Amino acid sequence: SFTSDDCPVSMVATVTMVRQLAAWKKDIVVIVAPLQKLSEKHLAMRRMVSGGNMFFISDEKWRKEILAEKIKLPLFIRLGNDFKVP
Repeated sequence: SFTSDDCPVSMVATVTMVRQLAAWKKDIVVIVAPLQKLSEKHLAMRRMVSGGNMFFISDEKWRKEILAEKIKLPLFIRLGNDFKVP
């Protein structure tokens, strides 16, 4: 999940997705890639979720090199083929 603290909708969409996965008892990890430097605002998303798997990317070199392009948010990218929802 790509998020930005300039786009609260992306943060809410991510929290909602993790909550849904937890409710569906899906053991799926959501990796959050902030477009800005990882901040307390981003980490606060974790406190809004119980029972979900949410991890954050904090690699500044990767963020600056890979996320240099403009991304339309919210954006979720599915990795793997095991993701099936009820």
